[in-house]
Amino acid sequence: MVELHSDKKQVVVKLYLAGRKK
Repeated sequence: MVELHSDKKQVVVKLYLAGRKK
């Protein structure tokens, strides 16, 4: 469960950074 949570958080951060870069 923790792994999945961490993975999801990483994806969110990546999307967030990508959106900020734009």
